[in-house]
This record gives sequence, structure tokens and C-alpha cells, in this order.
Amino acid sequence: MRWMMSFFLSWGALSFVSVGEARAPAEEARALIALIENHPRTIVVEGGRGGVPREISDTRDGRWRFVEGQGVVRTEAPETVARTRGDSHVLAFAKVDYLIVRNLHIRADASQEALKFSACRFVLVENVILEGGSEDALDIVRGENYVFRNVEFISRGDRAVTIKGGVNGAFFLGCRFAGRTSTGALVEFGNWSDYDVLERPRTRNVFFDAANVFEIQQTAVPSGAQCSSGNRVPQAAGIRTFHVDRPVVEVDIPLEITPRLAVDSYFQRQRTRLRDQVIERYGMEELQWGLTPGAP
Repeated sequence: MRWMMSFFLSWGALSFVSVGEARAPAEEARALIALIENHPRTIVVEGGRGGVPREISDTRDGRWRFVEGQGVVRTEAPETVARTRGDSHVLAFAKVDYLIVRNLHIRADASQEALKFSACRFVLVENVILEGGSEDALDIVRGENYVFRNVEFISRGDRAVTIKGGVNGAFFLGCRFAGRTSTGALVEFGNWSDYDVLERPRTRNVFFDAANVFEIQQTAVPSGAQCSSGNRVPQAAGIRTFHVDRPVVEVDIPLEITPRLAVDSYFQRQRTRLRDQVIERYGMEELQWGLTPGAP
């Protein structure tokens, strides 16, 4: 993943954007919040209720996951989290529709990510603080219609937020993005994921309202140092995009748009190299989730 970041940095163009009033996305976000809050099947996961701690640290409280019919359950004890290798999250949700997550403070002290959503739909996250691990504070792969309101995303590793896998709809309202980043951007959209071995739509319909705050700090490596590939670490960006439609951004921040030709070329090489082993690992049915009309 870091190789890909370094590869693209020599192509990316860093610019400052200030998009004017974007009433349609803001109205859509408000409509989504109303729909999620009033849907009869909405699941609410709230800190301090239903056995869910208000503050969750993986090294103190272990790792947690939502299980259908059981709610949020602890899946790994705190004494074992430091020995876990590979993909790891403090709190994870997979294929959950109509969900509210609120009033939580999640720390990834020994995990790659604080909060993970995979193939979820109609999700509202509000009044939450996410302190990331070695990778992200928030990681989303696939799904649609995610709304984040009054959420703090604090990077302590690669970045604060990554959203990929053809996500359709991510709305950020009055959030704070802060911390150090080893990749040179606090937020990245449309990164490569294993699910991209099949051609997926671009990540799209992304919106940041004017109340968002970006506190871009020094990167985790010294200014002027080199990435593992040998490329120099660039000026930090607020948002960097790859396989994504350009986001609507109402706040003045550095926005780095990676040229589509570079992205398409890289994704095609990854598909050629990884397709067979990824299909064997996940199975074609799982990889096709959300790709066909009417499919879940």
C-alpha cells in the first residue's frame, strides 16, 4: 500500500480548492440522517449502553464486532491483541444496514484501525472520537450512504480516513481531522482494495461541509525524508483521491488529485497480479457484492 502511495505522489498535483455552496449534497445528508434515525430496523450502538463501553481501547478492552442477533460482542481479549497479525480493528461492522454508532471514544493502541465498516449501508456515526492505529482511524470498504456528524478522526499512523471499494455516498458534517500522517494526507479516497480485482465503480458522492476542520500536522517522518520507495515525502494534503469522482468540498484545504491515467494503470497491474489469489481467498460471490443491479 505504501508503495502505491509513493508511486502516485510523483504524479499527483497538489492544489487548494474552495467549492462554493453545495446545497444538494447537504440536503441529501440531512435526508439520510432522517431516514436512518426513523427507520424501523435501525440498530443503535451507543457507548455506555447495551454492554458497550463508552471508551474502548483494544489493549484494555479487547476487540469488538457486531454479530447479527447478538449485537456488539467482544471477539478478542485484551491480552492477545498485541500478538495478532494482519488486518485488525477495535470495532468492526460488516454487511449491516441501517445503523447508528454514537457516543464512543475508540483507541487503536495495538490495532491497525479504530473503526471498520465493510459493505454496510445507511450508516450514521455521530459524537464519536476515533484515535487510529498503525493505519487508519476509520476504514470503509464498499457499501453506501455513510454519514459522519461531529466525529473526530485522529491519525496516529498512515492517515485518518480511507474509503475505497466503490463506496457510494460519504458525507462529513462538522467533523475534525487531525494528527500525523505517514502517507502525506489525512483523508484518502479510492485506494486500491482486494475487491478491485473485479472492476468496480469509482468511490463517489463524497461531501465535506464548511464546518469540517482539518488540522494538518507535520508528517510522521521528518520533512524532506524519503518514503520506502525512495520518493521524497511531499507537503501534506488534507484529501488525496485515486479511483474516485472528485469530492464536493466546502472548506479550504490542500486537495491532491491523482491523475486518472496513473490510477487506471496501477489498478490494471494489480488486477493482473492478484486476481487469482484474491478470488481463491474470498470467492467470487463475495467479490461481486453490490456490483449487479438489485443485488445486496
